[in-house]
Amino acid sequence: MSMQTQVSYIGKGEVFIQKRGTAGAKMVPIGNCSALQFGIAEEKKELKDYTRTGGGLLDSVTTIQSVTASMSVSNLSPENLALATRGTTSAVASATVTDEAHADILLGSLIRLAKVPDVTATVTVKKGATVIASAGNWEINGAGLWIAAAPADLLANDDITVSYTALAGDVVQALTTSNEEYTLIFSGLNEARSGKPVIVTVHRLKFSPAASLDWIADDFGQLEMSADLLADATVTGSGLSKYMKIEMASQSA
Repeated sequence: MSMQTQVSYIGKGEVFIQKRGTAGAKMVPIGNCSALQFGIAEEKKELKDYTRTGGGLLDSVTTIQSVTASMSVSNLSPENLALATRGTTSAVASATVTDEAHADILLGSLIRLAKVPDVTATVTVKKGATVIASAGNWEINGAGLWIAAAPADLLANDDITVSYTALAGDVVQALTTSNEEYTLIFSGLNEARSGKPVIVTVHRLKFSPAASLDWIADDFGQLEMSADLLADATVTGSGLSKYMKIEMASQSA
């Protein structure tokens, strides 16, 4: 009897996903992931031995109940945020906004501008044809215009216009799509074996929405994402898994 070769594993690598059922869909990288895990849960049926005292099992049967994946993603790109919130993304071009109207302003209140302003560029606030200076009246921030509680040159319910430069960016509209299916490929490297390849292919999976999105924290943000692995009926043939395939280059020391 020959001894098995010891194969130690410390994993690094890239995770790629591709939307299923969409012609021409690209297999794209998710970005930096600090964890990728797969879990298998089983359902167990047990037949107790009632023929004698002391208990014990007469028989048992186990079946696979579910297969899941979990990832810790530190790339909070618009695409990943959309994936984690079942949303969609759209690009916004930079623009010059002239005389954006805001009626019946409230004092001591934020006015949300229609676009994200460039706070380093010139912002002009007017009441009618009169330019209202920032000092003592208003401040600009990333979300819009803060009106002072007791401004020198503005009154409650005044009508104003705001001219500013809008930044280019991306918009994620959360909870706007159905639960779509993906294929996942992990292009892994085994650091314990000089970076030899370990490739994991998940044929079919559905992501769950992220349980939380932490927008205030002391550490780098993480998207904790989970997914259910589903049987892929298109995988046919004796001995082939409908769920997941693991390919390892020779890991011999």
